[in-house]
Amino acid sequence: MSSGWVGRGKVRAREVANGAEIAIDGVTTQARYYKPLVYEFFRKEFAIRPRWGEFEVELMMEYVGETPTLDLDNLAKALLDALKGHIFFDDSQTPQAQGTGTEEWGGGGDYWGGRNMTLPLAGHPVGVRRPEDAKVPEDKIHSAYRFLLADLMPFGKNARIQFEHGGTNLSTEHYETVTYWYGLPAASLVRTDQLKVGDLESERAHGYVSPNASEVYELTSRYELGPDTLERLWPNLPPVSGEGREVYPAHKDSGRYTTGVSEFNVKLDRNNLGVLLRRKLDYSLANQRAEVYIGPPDAKEGDWKAAGIWYLAG
Repeated sequence: MSSGWVGRGKVRAREVANGAEIAIDGVTTQARYYKPLVYEFFRKEFAIRPRWGEFEVELMMEYVGETPTLDLDNLAKALLDALKGHIFFDDSQTPQAQGTGTEEWGGGGDYWGGRNMTLPLAGHPVGVRRPEDAKVPEDKIHSAYRFLLADLMPFGKNARIQFEHGGTNLSTEHYETVTYWYGLPAASLVRTDQLKVGDLESERAHGYVSPNASEVYELTSRYELGPDTLERLWPNLPPVSGEGREVYPAHKDSGRYTTGVSEFNVKLDRNNLGVLLRRKLDYSLANQRAEVYIGPPDAKEGDWKAAGIWYLAG
């Protein structure tokens, strides 16, 4: 291709008068193929999309070659959409699950093929493909549902489900959700103790012993919640409101690391039906693995019982 094109893979683009020209190789009939492909290209190589404030997009599409069976309306949506979601359980700051597009959540890859469907566990019962197809105003409102039966998500205190609207959560479309759940009248998971490694007073109070542990060090980092800062994307144009704004602030904390044994005491409710032992970790230390054993106070050899393995690959 001629000069001015950015990208060497399946997606390339260049700026033209009043817009951009995008070339995509390897067209398939699966529009969902383009979501991660184009989203990552726009994010890493060709930062064309404003990340703050309202904006309009006009797409003109041309296919060169033998045309496959492809819904261009769905393809256009896939090019514009990069919706992701996060699911948090029991006050965790790290999401236990992450989704992709909202239509996949409703069981409809490629936007249900522009049609309506109703299945026992997922569906898209209302919403027309084009505004001109609407017989009543309500037809322009899309609705989807999903029942999590085979893929239950148990929690003991609370569940927080977030949908990210657009690549940087700045879409101005109107969304509403309704959630039904089955549970007890009160939380079944209650925190009974907390050890803060790196805090000398907390370590003493919990009998923390780790002979090979490092000295206390401080870490500044963020939880994996998405883009943390709205970067300046158009250096040659006047700034857009909100560029440079910090979305998710960094957190400071202290701790230790070790490749040996750590031992500590925590308080438990005698009437418990199970225990959740959660830790905060430093992702910069790769392939973390620890075998966890529990025992009574002043446990001796033979009193310890295996409880499980903490493991973080990568």
